[in-house]
Amino acid sequence: MYKFSFIKLKIITFISVIFLASNAFSQENKDNLNQQGEFVLVPNTDIKIALPENFEPLNQENVFIHKGSSSTLQVLEIQGTSYSVFTKELTGEYFKTQGLELISQENVKTKDNKEGTMFIVSFMAKANSPSTVIVDDSLTSVQKDVAFERIMFFTGDQDKTVWINANYPVVAKDLLFDVLKKSILSVQF
Repeated sequence: MYKFSFIKLKIITFISVIFLASNAFSQENKDNLNQQGEFVLVPNTDIKIALPENFEPLNQENVFIHKGSSSTLQVLEIQGTSYSVFTKELTGEYFKTQGLELISQENVKTKDNKEGTMFIVSFMAKANSPSTVIVDDSLTSVQKDVAFERIMFFTGDQDKTVWINANYPVVAKDLLFDVLKKSILSVQF
């Protein structure tokens, strides 16, 4: 006969409350993320971009983070190189050498009708700290890597490449992908 202890009931209740709270938080964040903020001039560049709501600058220049979803957006400007020359070398084989898997490649246009190339790649992020789970009726600490995707967008002209990276956890792709893509395609330079 299976014994169901009071402690197990407390653990299950605690996990359920956390799960329900995170679902409510996710819905609230989805509503916030869907709103585009004001255009931001990226430091030390001539690039402007409309960030999704609640993305804020990280300590590093040109990196913005949404802490609630562990998503980041990075904007780089590379002078002296055309983006078409830059992207010509980006192949599935090249991405593999960088620990990335190429999911898709697409030619797109910004809202200002400037041509660009968008790559979607996937990678595993190493867990910084262990998570606690129930295994065989006891609490166990495990370290689990997290699957991420990255949108890599390149645009520019003959003398300049604008490179935007957006990272997001795969488990939140339905909430984040369209929002991040819309922000990326708002870029002005």
